[in-house]
Amino acid sequence: MNWSLCRAMPVVSIGLMAPASAQQADPSIRQVAEHITAMYMENFNKQNAAGIAGLYTADGVLVAQSPSGAVKSGPRAIAQNYEGLFKLGANHLDASVGQVAQLADDVMITWGNEYHVTGQGRVVR
Repeated sequence: MNWSLCRAMPVVSIGLMAPASAQQADPSIRQVAEHITAMYMENFNKQNAAGIAGLYTADGVLVAQSPSGAVKSGPRAIAQNYEGLFKLGANHLDASVGQVAQLADDVMITWGNEYHVTGQGRVVR
């Protein structure tokens, strides 16, 4: 299995059950999910929008949890999304990985993740 961390898509919290076909992830897959989450938190807490966008593949898609249901595609649009979030005052993220399952050789899914964003200025949800 080849996991390229610089091209790995950040783990996204999903409020759905994993498909029945999902294989239980071995411990190394969980470690990858936790590492990606740690890299995401580090970049977020440094307000490094380009660093966060760099965690996505070139054709990666961000489905933002926002009232408008924003969908951003590509590194430039993803970085701009986070730059906007930082301008609203978001400046700290704590996150943890819940359940992890491997769907294919280079695909994993996580669910039950927890995160908490804090900041100053407008309320960020």
